[in-house]
Formats: sequence, C-alpha cells, structure tokens
Amino acid sequence: MTIMSLVRLAAGSLFAVSALASPAHAASNATPTYEVKINLTSAALDASHDPTSAVKSAFGITGSAAARSGIEVVPIGSEYVVELSLKTDDYDDAATLHSDAIAVADAHGWLYHGDVLKTQLVLDQY
Repeated sequence: MTIMSLVRLAAGSLFAVSALASPAHAASNATPTYEVKINLTSAALDASHDPTSAVKSAFGITGSAAARSGIEVVPIGSEYVVELSLKTDDYDDAATLHSDAIAVADAHGWLYHGDVLKTQLVLDQY
C-alpha cells in the first residue's frame, strides 16, 4: 500500500511524493551476492575501445546475459575508465576471485594501479 502526500512548491504547483507503508526487506531465503571490481588500464582495450579478446578470454567474459562477469568501458572526455566486475554468492570465492583477477591483470599489464573515482572524473570534465 502506498501513502500519498502532496507538497506545495513555491511556484504554486503540486508535487506528489509517495512513501511505502511498510519498509522493504530481503526475502528470508535471500543469499548475499559479492561483487569484485578492479580497474584496468586502456591497454585492455582494442582500437575500437572494446575489451580485447585476450582480456575477455583471461577473465571468462562471454557476453552472455546470464554471465556473472563483465567489463564496463566508460568514456570520460578523451579517456576511458575500464572496470572488470565478477560476481559470486560466496565470500571466500569473492576473495579468491579478487586476488586471482589482480594477479592476472597485473601479469598482463592491464591492472590500473590507483583509484578511479568516476563521478569526480565526470565533474572535472565539465
């Protein structure tokens, strides 16, 4: 059930705000999902700014909608932020995935050694 409240704005128009009558909660049988994210350098991209086949192969990126891994490439100005994401339902698996992903990326020269704050990069562009 939704409770509707109306807020009068200074301009005289009405703005509707809805609130849930009961708080949201996870199902009792829900399992946590752990996501491992590491940043890669632009060396992980081909000339079209897509992940290279070597990168996809090294991390098991298939492009399947059911896959629990992926690479996000975000163009910001003239630079590209490359983020590898791996998901699992087990904390220990996540820890292993993290260390393995860093080792593989570092061995191939793809690991970005530093922090990437995408929001700050976008704000710096404008």
